Amino acid sequence: ALAAAGAQVRFGAGWQQVASSMQKAAAVFGPSPRSGALGAVLSSIRALEGTTGSCYRALAVFADDVDVPIALLERYWTALGLDIEARGVQVMIDELAARNLVTVTGTAVRLHDDQRDVLLLLSASLVDLHRCLVDSARSMLDDPSAWWSLPESEVYLEAHLARHLDGVGLVEKAVGTVTKAL
Repeated sequence: ALAAAGAQVRFGAGWQQVASSMQKAAAVFGPSPRSGALGAVLSSIRALEGTTGSCYRALAVFADDVDVPIALLERYWTALGLDIEARGVQVMIDELAARNLVTVTGTAVRLHDDQRDVLLLLSASLVDLHRCLVDSARSMLDDPSAWWSLPESEVYLEAHLARHLDGVGLVEKAVGTVTKAL
């Protein structure tokens, strides 16, 4: 979390401005032992601008400590209607990593639990985010309900699809996906 605060300075903010922003953000979380760390993350998220900020906030749909393929993020952000072509997905990912808001693991990104916790607090509608992710995945299927036919390369979706279907309230689809594959 403090690395994210330091990154704000690398991106042009003054230490005084960062410290003030962190104090205000930490106050949101009250007297929790984690308020400083969460405040640093919140302050860093608030410093994001435009499409990069929107793309980052949309990561709330993903669990912490899970590798999320950048190719999946590109489909998801496009499905959300975000103008990712203007900056480029890799440029945004590189900026988020430089700001210590994600960890890049090869061709995937990963959120720390503090980052995800703050994203959850900022999320207006997780259901809408899950729906958009599910819809972007559904576009890869020949039959919109044939989840078992996802391409083998979609390892993330294979492991986490039921969670995202449940996030949209499609529990019966999640159960059907598991039982149909058996």
